[in-house]
Amino acid sequence: MPVLKIITNLSRDKIPADFFTKATEFLAKLLEKDKKFIRVIVIPDALMMTAGEEGPCLVSEMIALDRFNKEANKKYAPEIFAFYKEQLGIEYSKANVVFTDPGRENIGANGTTLAT
Repeated sequence: MPVLKIITNLSRDKIPADFFTKATEFLAKLLEKDKKFIRVIVIPDALMMTAGEEGPCLVSEMIALDRFNKEANKKYAPEIFAFYKEQLGIEYSKANVVFTDPGRENIGANGTTLAT
């Protein structure tokens, strides 16, 4: 169920061909989840600016259940920013990540919710 959604002003041709495979492997390892549950979404060519400056930037949201808290996010953030820098060339100061745990009752799958 983990989802990584990235909105960026990078053009589609600047997204590496193997980005989705690498992002899936990265998230599976980072969140200790099987790759078969990972979703990666990239929305390129966004009209956006960060801190009043033009140039490559992105906003991202990581959605997962039972993974995010103050201590975990401190561990995840540097790794995520390093991944963005390595794979997309986005400087740390030009990226954001929002950690979202929507709660099991708010996730639908297979015709029901994940609430127990």
